[in-house]
Amino acid sequence: MSTTTRTNGTTAKGPAGDEAIESMIRALGQCRSRVDEMLVQLDLAKLDLREEVDQHMSVAQNAYLAARSKLADTKPDVTSAFAALHKSVERVLHDLALACVEVDAVVKRES
Repeated sequence: MSTTTRTNGTTAKGPAGDEAIESMIRALGQCRSRVDEMLVQLDLAKLDLREEVDQHMSVAQNAYLAARSKLADTKPDVTSAFAALHKSVERVLHDLALACVEVDAVVKRES
């Protein structure tokens, strides 16, 4: 097969032109192989990165779920604790009011 190759303004015909074209085709094939290798490496790097990000996201999600669970568990405790505290304060205020009435009665009796 005879081809014509143009280099630096000159035309090359014959086997030398064929060899130059074949050489360029081989070089392009090697470049394509290298590009394919780099794409595979990039895909592997993405997988590694994805795994690392997934691990961090899993930790963050677990922390969120644990905090939400504790908050849900705490809410009834806080509500019942608040109700108990409210009842205790009411008793203290009632007892204080009774003590004030008794003190007032003593003061009135003594005067």
